[in-house]
Amino acid sequence: MLRHMPASRVDVTTNLRAIREAIRSAAERAGRDPATVELVAAAKTVPPEPVAWVVEAGVRSIGHNYAQELRASRLALPDLDVRWHYIGALQAGTAHQVADAADVVQTVGGERAARRLAGRAARSGRVLDVLIEVDFTGARSGVPPERAPATADLVTALEGVHLRGLMTIPPLTPTAEGARPWFVRVPQGAPGNDRRREQEDKGMAGVWKKTLNYLGLVEDEEDFVDEFSDAQPAPVRQMRPQPVRDMPAGSEGIVRTIAAPRTTAGPSAIHKSEPRRFNEARDVADRFKEGTAVIMNLQSTEDPIARRLVDFASGLVYGLDGKIELVANRVYLLTPANVEVSAEEREKIAGGMFYNQF
Repeated sequence: MLRHMPASRVDVTTNLRAIREAIRSAAERAGRDPATVELVAAAKTVPPEPVAWVVEAGVRSIGHNYAQELRASRLALPDLDVRWHYIGALQAGTAHQVADAADVVQTVGGERAARRLAGRAARSGRVLDVLIEVDFTGARSGVPPERAPATADLVTALEGVHLRGLMTIPPLTPTAEGARPWFVRVPQGAPGNDRRREQEDKGMAGVWKKTLNYLGLVEDEEDFVDEFSDAQPAPVRQMRPQPVRDMPAGSEGIVRTIAAPRTTAGPSAIHKSEPRRFNEARDVADRFKEGTAVIMNLQSTEDPIARRLVDFASGLVYGLDGKIELVANRVYLLTPANVEVSAEEREKIAGGMFYNQF
């Protein structure tokens, strides 16, 4: 990704050397040929000249988040031997522009946008390679995982597009390993509901297998491997044996499950946050870990930072068994596991009575 504007061709060459070495190392650890990994340079807000430097250095795939920038780059660099990827959220209103400028669309999700994209491409005599974006977090664009097979059916039936696979973006995590579960399973349900979690995990494996099989990426049961099927349980700490107290004869033992008490959050118990920079996410996390519901208002936050904050918040609530809800445009309610927000307060939040007071 061209996160920062490269100052020269030398910068581009140096950065690409480091990226390719990281790809080679990761591929070898996975037992994969590095040549099978396609490097897509994300050129969001990057002008044409540095994009040309990247192509001169050997990159053959360029990605843009915005239809206008994609079109401008392609018009400014008509002779480059590259494939142009669209990697932003695909919307019905700009799908025709994407169809004219892209060779690959990685973010197909909604039916209306998919139909407009395919229709425009077909009328222009083009066939676009497309990926279905699968959203595991409930906070991004894309289709939920259980709808992936139906979306694959829809896209495959459309002229003008060729379904090539799936794409997903996990929430930000401290390490790369922490992001791996988001690629292969649905976030687990409520804490303590182990049976439902097991059913969901099995169901998710079935969804992925069906979709991957449909795409021709696996051929039979043996080819599909659930990445977590061989996971080893965490080591159990050995406790010192304790003496067992004898119970009187004839007595009965009664075991009761004591649920964690739930508190109802009123206005004073809901923390309001309007982060403008990503480093302000720590305040959101600290309040949430203390058991406080948080309203995160991103209406005045720049898009790239807002997306990072949503990813961060999704990972935060997932790790602590909480819940994240979109309650208004770019306004999210983060609720800890042991907290309930009353119906009255929810109405106030939905009406903007809380976050409009920032």
